[in-house]
Amino acid sequence: MSSAAEFFDRQAERFGPTGILPHHEARAETLRRIAGPPPQTVLELGCGAGGSASACARLGYNVTAVEISPRRAAFARDLANAEGQGLVVIHEGDFYTELLKGPYDVVTYWNGFGVGTDSDQRKLLQRVVKEWLSPGGLMLVDVFNPGWWARLSAETTRIEEYDAYQRTVYVGIGGRFVDRWWSMPDESDAIEQSVRCYSPPDLSLLLAGTGLMLERIEVGGNPSAQDFDSAYSYLAILRSVSC
Repeated sequence: MSSAAEFFDRQAERFGPTGILPHHEARAETLRRIAGPPPQTVLELGCGAGGSASACARLGYNVTAVEISPRRAAFARDLANAEGQGLVVIHEGDFYTELLKGPYDVVTYWNGFGVGTDSDQRKLLQRVVKEWLSPGGLMLVDVFNPGWWARLSAETTRIEEYDAYQRTVYVGIGGRFVDRWWSMPDESDAIEQSVRCYSPPDLSLLLAGTGLMLERIEVGGNPSAQDFDSAYSYLAILRSVSC
């Protein structure tokens, strides 16, 4: 299994910088709808190439972002500089160990929660409460939906735009999927990551004792939608509370 830094750095080498895409803008609007308008301080965990961080800054939020991949952190920094708002600070590092000065009004973790063990996720959530999040503050987390990933056929897909191959296999024991990418048909240069999926009840159990409470969930950006089977992830809105 590739390390997180290796996996995302190799992905960044393959895909390059993204700029600000429509789904980044949608995340920024979701932040405004749920957390309220700027100015507010936001900490983004695992910011990738920086599209969401810069989209939030466009709306007026002050964003601090952390990214473990050196290539993706460089892309994010270049994008923030090109945007020129001065509202994004990029840290290259591991958010399990990176020293960041809080508190922040909101912590976001888009499309990445579940890398590592349950203990790793709980350690991160506890750190969010103890070191970063303002009392009563919000954490917005994309959580992978086990029902959707369990239906994957594990067929190999070719992404022609990048001359890459992908295969994702769901492992029922432990509720994880293995995401494998490579550039040659013999998979000699394959990288892969293993990601934990959580049903809403499983997530509530994970949150016990962390200082975070699950307020509600949303599917597909729709506050009233509850059709979990149609979405590969759902948004968990968490609130900082006393343990």
